[in-house]
Amino acid sequence: MSYETITVKPLAGALGAEIGGVDLSKPLGNQQVEEVHRAFLDHCAIYVRDQELGGEDLLRYARYFAEPAYYPFAEGLPDFPQIFELRKEPDQLKNVGGRWHSDTTYLERPPIATMLYARETPTHGGDTMVAN
Repeated sequence: MSYETITVKPLAGALGAEIGGVDLSKPLGNQQVEEVHRAFLDHCAIYVRDQELGGEDLLRYARYFAEPAYYPFAEGLPDFPQIFELRKEPDQLKNVGGRWHSDTTYLERPPIATMLYARETPTHGGDTMVAN
């Protein structure tokens, strides 16, 4: 499938692609929104690297897919209650979330996706995985 306004680089045969050619700190044009959404549907997980985003930017991007939901078990940021911080300190032994889980799929109307914005990541390893 061809894209005109973004680049899409598949990361694995069954799941995931890296999106390029977008600056999520600014509103996207209609064609870019359509192409990003199509890439999400085609690849089930999309990754956009090297972005500097604030709360308004994150919510605008999320709204290209659906209205952001409130997470029932965590308090959101004061100015952005639909966004909450996950933090794992170097001395913390357990991963965030405990073990394998699926974000809010138990709700009567589960969200279409989960969006993560990593501000700091380990140079190797880590414990976040994606499944379809």
